[in-house]
Amino acid sequence: MPIERKDRSFDLIFDQVSMDHIPAEYIKEVQINLATGEKVVLTQEDLKKIKEESPKDDILKALTVDSMSKINLKLDYDAIKSDVMNGVTGFLGKHFDK
Repeated sequence: MPIERKDRSFDLIFDQVSMDHIPAEYIKEVQINLATGEKVVLTQEDLKKIKEESPKDDILKALTVDSMSKINLKLDYDAIKSDVMNGVTGFLGKHFDK
């Protein structure tokens, strides 16, 4: 389902950003397609459990198998935009009149 956004200026900037890593709090969902046709979906709650639980090695080994064909991430676009806008406003706001 497409997301409707009114302000497309942030979209243009965001589309040009290249990220080496994404903080987990911005990930809404991870969809893993396996070569068998199966689809594994990890929610934000699942990711929090992985982060908090100590035997992470078993979980990570299970997620790094060769049978993955595709991984999709659903990002929390609103949280990213809010944090960026707050950071920019806080940093540049003191230099400009409001």
